[in-house]
Amino acid sequence: MKLYNFVLSLAVISLVAACTPTTPPTPSEGDIQTAIAKTQAALKSPTATTVSPTQTETPPPTATPTATSFPLSGPISGYVNAFFLNLRSGPSTLHSVIGTYEERTEVLASARVAENDWIEVEVEDQNGEIQIGWMAAVYLDLDGNVNGLPIVTFPESLTVRGRIQDTEGQPIGDITVSVVYPTQDIELRTNVISNPQGEFVAYLPQDILGTLFVQIAGRGCNSPVVDESCQLNGYIQLEDRTNISIPQQTEIVFLYEPVSLTLPGRVIDSNGIPIPGVFLAAVRDDGAKSFGITDQNGEFRIPIGEGMWGVYSFSFDPGGESKRVYLTVANTSPEPVEISSPFGESAQIPDGTTSDNAVLAKVSYVKAVLREIKSYNNAGVPVMGIREPRVIFYTGDEVWIYPTPMTTDGGTIYYKVYDPEMNYPLPLYIRDVDIEIQS
Repeated sequence: MKLYNFVLSLAVISLVAACTPTTPPTPSEGDIQTAIAKTQAALKSPTATTVSPTQTETPPPTATPTATSFPLSGPISGYVNAFFLNLRSGPSTLHSVIGTYEERTEVLASARVAENDWIEVEVEDQNGEIQIGWMAAVYLDLDGNVNGLPIVTFPESLTVRGRIQDTEGQPIGDITVSVVYPTQDIELRTNVISNPQGEFVAYLPQDILGTLFVQIAGRGCNSPVVDESCQLNGYIQLEDRTNISIPQQTEIVFLYEPVSLTLPGRVIDSNGIPIPGVFLAAVRDDGAKSFGITDQNGEFRIPIGEGMWGVYSFSFDPGGESKRVYLTVANTSPEPVEISSPFGESAQIPDGTTSDNAVLAKVSYVKAVLREIKSYNNAGVPVMGIREPRVIFYTGDEVWIYPTPMTTDGGTIYYKVYDPEMNYPLPLYIRDVDIEIQS
């Protein structure tokens, strides 16, 4: 196996598709930007039309965003690093699609939003004409620091803003929030991530009016509410969804509650055999939630607070949910509980992944950049990101992998890379579309 040295530097399952207070969490299509960014041009959002925004205090807002003063370094060249990436009319996936561009398409970055998650670019279309629009920064490789680009500002009437904090007032960063605009045909959504001050902002097209809903969609591995394994730890989630009217009139605040208690247990199949890698959810009678996942021994420990809880396991592929186990928690951690499998009696326990069952694969694509788990969405599904510094394999390179596939947020399949020389400081993964398994 050729292991390439590191060459250069986004959230989940932190855990678990947002759900209503009284129903189990269910995954929503396009929970994260990954799936939407790779949507074909045929799935374009409705074209934006101009609607004058509501006037606010001075300075008065304008429908056209303007660039703020910033030390400039000039436009930055770069290219698309996703299979397909949409160019949009504004800095969110709520904006209409101008065109779709393949991997390695060259771009020229000219501006950014303050959060640095969307970049205004110039790109040449198939007819040789220059198009100007916005692309998600995570899917661009740029040859310079985006902080040298001017910041484009938008009127408050075209934004959704909020913050995430705990009940003691401490801000919580690295939480993924979805802003969803339901239409008759489809739910348009965009995902944003809270900054270290707990603040988040999403940008809206000018033609969006009426009601949106805003929900927590995942937690990143750098959030203070998760542990070193990226699992919810020491906190429960009090609120995860709210409806707002546009233009926004009320402040959005999502709360987490610090807790010192944990609920231990395990998930077993119909034969009493523990099942690893199963998602857990606990819902309190007031709508608070906690989440977890079983370890290699089928065991779990999830944070919990006082009150009456219903605990269950669930899966997405195949879809399923176990019966709920109800318990009342006082001021001490409860005794371990056993939760039944979400799969049914025919479920198969995933094989363990050890060096004994690693298999050889060859890179069949031009370039394979290894990914790491950056976060988990609220369904407990991994959200991947390119490892920095980069580990890159090229066409024909051999790489040893564990043969158990992992489906990530957006439906992409990955395999964990076997690392006998322990060169990687954390587990890294390779896409199935980049390789051909040899044995």
